[in-house]
Amino acid sequence: MNIDGKPIDPADIERVLRRLPGVRDAAVFTLPASSAATHTDAASDTGPDSGPDSGPDSGPDSGSGSDSGSDSGSDSGTEQLWAALETDTLIDEIIVNAFCRKHLGPLTPQTLLQLRHLPRTDSGALQPDLLIAYAQELNAHLPDA
Repeated sequence: MNIDGKPIDPADIERVLRRLPGVRDAAVFTLPASSAATHTDAASDTGPDSGPDSGPDSGPDSGSGSDSGSDSGSDSGTEQLWAALETDTLIDEIIVNAFCRKHLGPLTPQTLLQLRHLPRTDSGALQPDLLIAYAQELNAHLPDA
């Protein structure tokens, strides 16, 4: 994974995110800047049937997405860093962003998704394609800044 032309290890970012109180699991991924959120203070809540795969065990069943306001990777043609957090309840975005800025600095994800469950296969493997599809669908419904 590259951000602003620099290689990063998503596992390092995910380990930090899992230390945030209330986060059970985390997944980090990128989207092209042209399809990623460029919004500030935008959020969207979705219901149980609105994920990319609305089956009972395989897709996200609730979520919130917002732009964290980070400037990293925001130029056209670059990748923007997203993080999906598996939580039981929504965590205040101000708290998440402050934690990320303190512990991750310039690697703070631009956009956060908070989900009850990260999309996984029956064997428990993360399904990044479903996560990215869900992020793209959510982003399509966020209002422009």
